[in-house]
Amino acid sequence: MNILFLSTKLPYPPLSGAKIRDFNLIKQISKKHKIILVSFIQDEKEKENLKFLKPYCQIIKVIKERGKINLFISFVISLFSRKPFTIAKYYSPKMKQLIKKIFDDNKIDLIHCGHLHMAQYVENLKGMPKVLDEHNIEYFLIKRYIDKQKNIFKKAFVFLMQYLKLARYEPAIAQKFEHCLVVSEVDKRNLKMISSNASASVVPNGVDIDFYKKNEETKIEQNSLVFTGAMNWFPNEDAILYFYDEIWSHIKKEIDNLCLYIVGCNPSNKITNLSKQEKNIIVTGYVDDVRPYIAKSSVYIVPLRIGGGSRLKILEALSMGKAVVSTSIGCEGLNVTDNENILIADFPKEFARKTLILLRNKELCQKLGNNGRRLVESFYSWKNIYKKLDKIYDGAYKK
Repeated sequence: MNILFLSTKLPYPPLSGAKIRDFNLIKQISKKHKIILVSFIQDEKEKENLKFLKPYCQIIKVIKERGKINLFISFVISLFSRKPFTIAKYYSPKMKQLIKKIFDDNKIDLIHCGHLHMAQYVENLKGMPKVLDEHNIEYFLIKRYIDKQKNIFKKAFVFLMQYLKLARYEPAIAQKFEHCLVVSEVDKRNLKMISSNASASVVPNGVDIDFYKKNEETKIEQNSLVFTGAMNWFPNEDAILYFYDEIWSHIKKEIDNLCLYIVGCNPSNKITNLSKQEKNIIVTGYVDDVRPYIAKSSVYIVPLRIGGGSRLKILEALSMGKAVVSTSIGCEGLNVTDNENILIADFPKEFARKTLILLRNKELCQKLGNNGRRLVESFYSWKNIYKKLDKIYDGAYKK
């Protein structure tokens, strides 16, 4: 089949959860089908990354994201529209024209819409099989943000501008696609809760088990913790600030030389300031490869309080044989079991206690890490995940 793959972000370099998923699915899809990739880019420099996608895509077309002035116009328009701002900000007349031209110039058999935000370009196409990949159920993601937001004005604004509009928009869009992909059974239940007529199947997030593997030669730094993820994504920033404000001190009073690596692009001032307050907190910013930081750290932490979908960061850590401490939300949607291949803790003192247990028990770390590696080999390799997706493609195409 000729598949039109739409994405909000160029899927290379694969540094965020959404990009990792899109990139690895594209790699697998390309083994059987021809791909036309259409994506937004943030700046012209990103075009340098097209060469990494060309081995998998027959055609690649990109449009630069709208500037600040146009975003402000979108924001004003969204005040009087039923469309949420996070959706409206991805609307571009140039993108609409580009997609139309692609249909005029090419035979398209199926559309893979990589994000809810891109659905607005193809939602009303008739007679064309369409699959929507719901990386998160956005409605529930926003709900959790509101629950954790302490600023009453921000809470009210997001409630009116996003929450209420998504409550109508997302369910209606989901029903316009032949099939919706979700990354977990939790997300499937949540989608069916708001859109009972939507057809949905679980195509989980995965990990490259050959790339993320245990490095036996790396010396582990004693009493070291690591967190990885794009730091300009609010749930990640919130997780680290929560960890520092409510958990860090409980561990530090037991261990003097405690060290924390915060690894990820675009950290805010709030995050970078942590390294100024604590010499043993290292904020790296962007790195080419997160594996050395995961490999040398004693314990991988995931103190997330906001989120949807499932966390690829946990799969990467487990694939490298690392012991992980996570909140329930952090590991939501993954087939993990507390005390078998992960430790789960939802309260600050509990999270600190379980982290301390791992820092003091190398045998338990090894046990959890080995079990975690076996788990990802069995359930979360991209090759096995793609088999599920290809069956969905066939079903949507034959409808």
